[in-house]
Amino acid sequence: MHNYEHCLLSDKLIQVRKTDGNEHELTLPEVLACLTRNEIEAFITLQKHQQHSWHAFLVQLAAMTLHKHQLAYCDSVEKWKEMLLTMTNGEYEAWSLIVPNLAKPAFMQSPVPEGNLTSFKTDNGDSPDLIDLLNTAKNHDVKMKRIINPRYSHWLYALISLQTMQGVMGRGNYGIARMNGGFGSRPCATFRSSHLPGKVFIDDIEKCLNGRNKILEAYEHYKSEDGICLLWLKAWNGKTQIELSELNPFFIEICRRIRLVKQANRIIASLQNSKSARILAKDLNGRTGDPWTPVNKEEQKALSVSSKGFDYQLTQEIIFGNVYKAGVTQEIKQDAKQAFFWGSVLVRGKGETEGYHERSVKIPAKARKMLATVSGKDKVGEQSKKWVNIASVIEKNVLLPALKKLLNDDLRKAMPWLARFTTKVDQKFFPKLWSGIELQDEEANRLWEIELLNTAHEILQTAIKRLPTASVSFYRISCEAEGMFIGCKRKRFQHLFVKEKTDGSA
Repeated sequence: MHNYEHCLLSDKLIQVRKTDGNEHELTLPEVLACLTRNEIEAFITLQKHQQHSWHAFLVQLAAMTLHKHQLAYCDSVEKWKEMLLTMTNGEYEAWSLIVPNLAKPAFMQSPVPEGNLTSFKTDNGDSPDLIDLLNTAKNHDVKMKRIINPRYSHWLYALISLQTMQGVMGRGNYGIARMNGGFGSRPCATFRSSHLPGKVFIDDIEKCLNGRNKILEAYEHYKSEDGICLLWLKAWNGKTQIELSELNPFFIEICRRIRLVKQANRIIASLQNSKSARILAKDLNGRTGDPWTPVNKEEQKALSVSSKGFDYQLTQEIIFGNVYKAGVTQEIKQDAKQAFFWGSVLVRGKGETEGYHERSVKIPAKARKMLATVSGKDKVGEQSKKWVNIASVIEKNVLLPALKKLLNDDLRKAMPWLARFTTKVDQKFFPKLWSGIELQDEEANRLWEIELLNTAHEILQTAIKRLPTASVSFYRISCEAEGMFIGCKRKRFQHLFVKEKTDGSA
């Protein structure tokens, strides 16, 4: 009888829907083989905020395994099982959710040197969503204990989410190395050619293997060979730390001391605080060569996304590399039938989450050609920066003065209308940028200015119509607001109002 339960290598714990529409339960080797054959459409019990942690786990695991065996591709279930076992020195325990022997690792759970769980707490561990990344303590937007009868896959995804995405959550609860600070986040910013998880998996493995040497050159502390791959294999007493110089560049980390145990035929999570972070990397500010995380070039910090998510300003900075250095997966495959930027992140704040955000920006063929060259990318990037500035000028120097005139200088009342303008700009930005990519810069800028001035004027007119003003003063106030708008527009964009002479005179 095995001294472990619910092993990912031999038990079918993962529910998927394949591209033929049928649902199946698979082992981890079967998942890797099916993804390689692009046969999976969705992971049924996987929640939105867990998608990147699961995808990153699979890609990092596959990239390390394939590199170790000098392969670029594998669609054999048996071969995957054999290779994964070599990653854990032939031990099935390291792939199992429940391992009573605390001297052994369990999946994403390090060995416990104390030999017992006496000091571990089980207060919030009887449901997988209570150990997950989402902060459910206040029981507001996301209810506590949402999963009443959890499947083993719920525990699987929650473990990966916790151990590879979590930040600081109070004293003794340290976060991962792959983020900038305890209240940062681990974002995904990448280019994709498909929404199918199999195709994304295949492409990202290729990019990671091709970009491995680039990561090693940029981050010299990693071991080029024989670095630690799976941090949960190492015993942890909550005090010892692992240095980056000991690690494989695609290492899969853990940040919490946790063990799953069975009580009355029900899984319970036992957790213990630690005295320090598992990886000694605080000074790097998240600069670990994560394949999906851009790094701010000037500040030398990993991207931390605000509660605005991937708005058009941040997204254009990432796409064109004006501000951020890209991770190795942020590469457009030129032979792909389609391409789009994909960004996703669960934004963290102090003791709370500030929303799950995602964004997809389709990149047409003509834009892909330009982005494939340094000069083309720089050209579109400069245009993009100008367009961001134009939007800012219209908002602050044209629309805002008109709204303040309309609303008796009440900035608080003006804010919702400014937010509406920002939303409109966000919706228009990339489609208009791509459509004007072959125009002369001056003409493209002129069309963008006219587009946004018209948008701003429409918002002002809507605000006027909704103004709760007595009929005697309504006409005067609305005319003053319109006059302010026109005056500011002419002052800031004089070139749009210069009439061209048609008689040929100078």
